[in-house]
Order: sequence, then C-alpha cells, then structure tokens
Amino acid sequence: VPLLMLRGQAHLLAGQACNWIAQFDQAKTHLRLAYRSFGKAGGDEIGLAIVEHVEAQRRFLLDRGAEALVLAKRAKASFESFGIEDLTAKADVAVGTALGKMGREAEAIPLLYSALAVFERRGIWSNYVATLSNLCTILQKVGRLDDAKREYARAIRRVPRESSGLYLAIIRHGLAEVLFLGQRYREAAASFSRASRLAADHGLTANSLDASLFEIESWARSGDISRARHRLELFQERVAGTCGLDPHVLAGIQNALAGSTPDLETLSDLRQRAGTDVHERLRLIPA
Repeated sequence: VPLLMLRGQAHLLAGQACNWIAQFDQAKTHLRLAYRSFGKAGGDEIGLAIVEHVEAQRRFLLDRGAEALVLAKRAKASFESFGIEDLTAKADVAVGTALGKMGREAEAIPLLYSALAVFERRGIWSNYVATLSNLCTILQKVGRLDDAKREYARAIRRVPRESSGLYLAIIRHGLAEVLFLGQRYREAAASFSRASRLAADHGLTANSLDASLFEIESWARSGDISRARHRLELFQERVAGTCGLDPHVLAGIQNALAGSTPDLETLSDLRQRAGTDVHERLRLIPA
C-alpha cells in the first residue's frame, strides 16, 4: 500500500475523530491533508469522496448547511457511480440532514427513509440508530409525531438485542421524547425510566441521569406528584454518588414540586439546566 494512501487514511480517521469531539479547526486541517494525500497517491475516487462526506458533516455541524449539501451530493454521486450501496446510504443521510437544516424537510424525509431501509437490511445498526434519530427529529419538527412514534416503536422490535443495549437506550429515549411532546406523560415517564436503566447499564451515566430528570417532569405533568417527588429523591442519591450537582438547581426543582400544584414551567427550565450541568460535570471528571 503506498505510503501516501496510509497517510491519507490516518488523516481521514483523525478528521472524523475531531468532528466527534467538536474540534472543527483541527478536523479541517486533517481532512485537507487527507484529500491532498489521496490526490497525490493517484486520485483514489472513493477515498476522495469519503473525505468530502466527512467534510460535509463538519460543515453541517458548523451550521453551514448549504455548503454541506453541495459536498454531500458530490460524495453521493461518486458512491453511486461505483455501486457502493452502504456509502451511498450514508451520503443520503448527509444530504437529508443538510436539507432538514435548510428547512427543506419534504426533500429530506424520503432520503432518510431510504437510507434507514439500507442500514436495516444490511444490519448496520450504528448508522441505523443515528439515521433514525435524524429522521424522527425532522418528523417532530414538521408535526408528524405519530410517524416518529411509529418509527421508534418499530426500531425497538427490529434492532437485535444482542447487537447493543446502548442502541435500545437511545431509541427508548427518543420514543420517550416523542411521547412527551405529544403530552402522553405517563407513557413518556415509563419510557424515560427504561432508557435511564439501559444507559446506566452501559456506563452512560450522564445520559441516564438526563433521562431520569425527564422522567421526574413527566410524572409531575401527568399529575402524579408523589411519584415525581420519589423519583427526585432517587435522583438526588445518584448524583451525590457520581458527579454532584449545583445545590441551588436541585433545591429549585424541589421547590417547584412542593405544594399541591407544581410549578411546571420552572420545573422544565431547571430540568434543562440540571441536564446540561450533569453532562458538563461528568465530561470534566477524569476517566
């Protein structure tokens, strides 16, 4: 294998990793070097297209949807010309996500459905779950909550349990959010509870605690204040043993649930603040 090809692959992987941890300037440098290396090595069209695809993701994450769309379409054309179905489906996701960002949901939704079918048929479950989340986010945005709920419920049946319980945790959380938006709070609470347990089982403490916060608000909105308070007590015990939390935020949640009529708007605001705080504190704790 030519050294330039190896160098290109190394920079490509580094660029992808930098995208994942939001180091977008470093990602840009690595992807430029990857593109240059593949070009000097003879212009490997597939390698160049993969770099374009990853660069499209980078620009999307920087809210540069129009630029991301151009690159994603170009990458898709290359993958299609070689008949590479899985990479074409991944490019469809990039195109659809960019279109959704630009308010062109009607064009995005069919592309995401098409990619979802490819990933399911090929058993590429990591891409399936990520695409499902993107699709359902757009369906929620255009008010198609029943369709989003149906897709999440279908995914729970389709994703093999032996593949990864982590995927089911993500799907359960997504379903719970759709139920929450649809004001089906008791069902949402049950789904958030399952998502929290699954996330905890796979070491995703921040995600688990975030789902627990949603569960507390769901019980409160359903009218079951005593259960909401009980879940808050359990939540307080957990954060005391993990990351801690701003005591003023916890006290505020407690006050919002006090009395016979909870302050739901304050509770919602504090739930969001607490969720952000949990993710931030756990990110800073050394492994």
